[in-house]
Amino acid sequence: MTYDSSDKIETFENCPKIIQLRSYMASKTIDAFIVPSDDPHLSEYPSKCFKRREFISGFTGSAGTVVITKTKKLLWTDGRYFLQSEKELDSSWKIMKHGVKDVPKMSDWLIENVGKNKCVGIDPLVHSSKFYEELSEKFKSKEITIFRVPYNESNPVDMIWGKDRPSLPNGPIRIHALKYAGETVQSKLENIRSEMKKKKADAMVLCLLDEIAYMLNIRGSDIEFNPVAISYLIITDESCILFINSEKITNEVNEYLKDAGVTNEPYENVISFIEQMVSDKKSVWTDPSKVNAAVYLAVPKNQRIADTSPISMAKAIKNSSEMAGMKNAHIRDGVALCEFFCWLESEVKSGKKISEVELDQVLTEYRSRKELYHDKSFETISGYGPNGAIIHYTAKEGECGTLGTDSMFLLDSGAQYLDGTTDVTRTVHFGVPSMEEKKAFSLVLKGYIGLESLVFPEGTPGCLIDSFARKDLWKNGMDYNHGTGHGVGAALIVHEGPHGIGKGLGNDNPIKAGMIVSNEPGYYLKGKFGVRIENLLEIYKTDLRNEEMRQDFLAFRPLTLVPLQQDLVDVNLMSHEELDWLDDYHKNVWDSLSLLVNDQTKVWLRDMTLPLSRQRTKMPR
Repeated sequence: MTYDSSDKIETFENCPKIIQLRSYMASKTIDAFIVPSDDPHLSEYPSKCFKRREFISGFTGSAGTVVITKTKKLLWTDGRYFLQSEKELDSSWKIMKHGVKDVPKMSDWLIENVGKNKCVGIDPLVHSSKFYEELSEKFKSKEITIFRVPYNESNPVDMIWGKDRPSLPNGPIRIHALKYAGETVQSKLENIRSEMKKKKADAMVLCLLDEIAYMLNIRGSDIEFNPVAISYLIITDESCILFINSEKITNEVNEYLKDAGVTNEPYENVISFIEQMVSDKKSVWTDPSKVNAAVYLAVPKNQRIADTSPISMAKAIKNSSEMAGMKNAHIRDGVALCEFFCWLESEVKSGKKISEVELDQVLTEYRSRKELYHDKSFETISGYGPNGAIIHYTAKEGECGTLGTDSMFLLDSGAQYLDGTTDVTRTVHFGVPSMEEKKAFSLVLKGYIGLESLVFPEGTPGCLIDSFARKDLWKNGMDYNHGTGHGVGAALIVHEGPHGIGKGLGNDNPIKAGMIVSNEPGYYLKGKFGVRIENLLEIYKTDLRNEEMRQDFLAFRPLTLVPLQQDLVDVNLMSHEELDWLDDYHKNVWDSLSLLVNDQTKVWLRDMTLPLSRQRTKMPR
């Protein structure tokens, strides 16, 4: 079904999708409608059927929110996508660059531009309850009402999409083996029920797909590169109910879930099930930042326990089996990447023309030969020259660049193995780098080393250590418009919370031993090149302790094992301690991989990991 646009609002708009959405808005007396990136599970990377913002706008980045009014079309997005959004959207769109001075937050813009006694429409299934509560509070004083699409009615974008909208995915579930998970489902449920008892909660509702996969030791295939299954989970003192399309569950998985005390119900029944629960006066624990507003609002306020989910932190702190799997996965991944870069350097230097798309295919082939390989962990970012300056660039057949020897090449890629998840970025040059390129690379490397070398008190939030990665760039009037680090799941999603490292106060969750985090400073010069260096780091407890303050101290240890190109290092910009770090890292890479790579790659690896010459260039007086 699509909306009849015959009663369309007077406008110069010529996009049929926008015209139909405005017709829906007029039929409901809505003055602005918000289309987020999220699905009902608040996923960063939604399944194709939930990519409503992409469908309505044409912007393909992973982060962004669209607002449609009677006369305006706006997209809010962050620094990773400023250049991409400018390329993908025409001049009829207003791009609101989040974090840039004088650019208002979406809620503030709506208050200023929609006005008193007006109405803003949302679909509560695809907004977090935290967002809904904050928006409601802001709008209340301005007498702006919120229209909520009823949960049993279609999202208006889906009506416009019609029969072309992809179906809800039905990929099969697989069991995540105990030797990789390290803890049984029964043990995890026992721990959560103990926490529920402390909160006097009769039930807990989970919406986040990686939390559900973690709790049940299952993995799915419903979202590209993310091994999760579209579902909800409700835990009570006596039951554990998985709301999922039963076609995903094989006989083997069905028996496994039964043995773990898990039953299943149809996916679409979750809201009615919650309504039935609360009619029996049950108290329900929901994390406002991790459940959609429709689930949240189905629980009356006096029965709602709105508090942080303990699952997020439990999942982030890896047990010994998970950490061992991550280390083993990174060894295999390091071998694959070294073999790939050895091949790539030889091909490019010999004059072969290799496109950004083709080399991604070759890299995937190298990885797929490794034991326990399952899939990529995200869409590869493969950018040569100016394309490397687009932070989350996606190379497309027929539109992509071809590698050469006169600029830098940025490759950000990762893999899903059955025992672990990888994410690594390297920036290389196959010719003679300019002093500008070497300076940018060296300052980014200094930032990387500055953060990785840090020793800090346990519980320090990521926002307090972010500047260690930026200080040398700042001294030179340079910076990067993205976070410095994100958590990573153990054979799960590549961007995992609750912790992270970044400028914003949103990165205020404590960093604890056993977590894994990326370290990825960068620098991007529009129209010329991009630089990013990224390793995944294990966070471990040092021997240091302040007894008076009862405080332990933490440090970082690299999991990623891939050489950094020394031709891009300007030793004049590096301290002796930083050069020592680089030599030590390369010794670790050599010791870990040299017996595992083929003979040709071993020669390449030896050259890449030799101690760096300390000879400094004398600067003219």
